[in-house]
Amino acid sequence: MSRVDDIIASGFRQTSRKYRRLARVPQGKTPFEALKEVDPHFAEMLLERLNNWAESEYLRVHANGEDVVELSDDEFKEYLAKTGRAPVL
Repeated sequence: MSRVDDIIASGFRQTSRKYRRLARVPQGKTPFEALKEVDPHFAEMLLERLNNWAESEYLRVHANGEDVVELSDDEFKEYLAKTGRAPVL
């Protein structure tokens, strides 16, 4: 095995073509754990965005049964007015 094979097998990924630089997440840590250690504010922001995206995906695609209601036109207008939302066009 070559040095490059060893580097690839060790989890290094290209970060710059110009500088031929590779990097990896510290062994034994997830990317999120490593990021949280060096930039907790950014990690928290990412987690919030992930939760928002997951909620949106679940609500639009997977929610069913008692977790879904359909409003009348008037009820939907009231909902939009009370939540400050605009209708999806």
